Amino acid sequence: MYGGGASTPALPIDHTPAAIRDPHHYANIVTAIASVGNALSAKFLDMPTNKRNYLALRNNSTTANIYVEFDRDATTHSVIRLTPNTMILFDVVVPQNDIYALADAAGAELCYGYSTII
Repeated sequence: MYGGGASTPALPIDHTPAAIRDPHHYANIVTAIASVGNALSAKFLDMPTNKRNYLALRNNSTTANIYVEFDRDATTHSVIRLTPNTMILFDVVVPQNDIYALADAAGAELCYGYSTII
């Protein structure tokens, strides 16, 4: 008791664990390989109908650099440049755009994996 004699009522404490499930943190990964040309940029992944929650890209080429761009044709000035056998992973902030690629040599391959929230 303090001051005027009123007491604070005790609140019941619930120690039952709460189940928390976030669909963003689960992934069913689809993988594929795209042949990437050196003359014209090509779209290799469409914008998802649901939200994409995982995206991995790897340049499987031995000599070609691969340039990756979002929502427009890739060029040698694109935001991402993957040197041979380089990988990039998006698993926290994941691009939702259509994705395009272009190589600087013939015979390039881009391995990729992605997941969308169901």
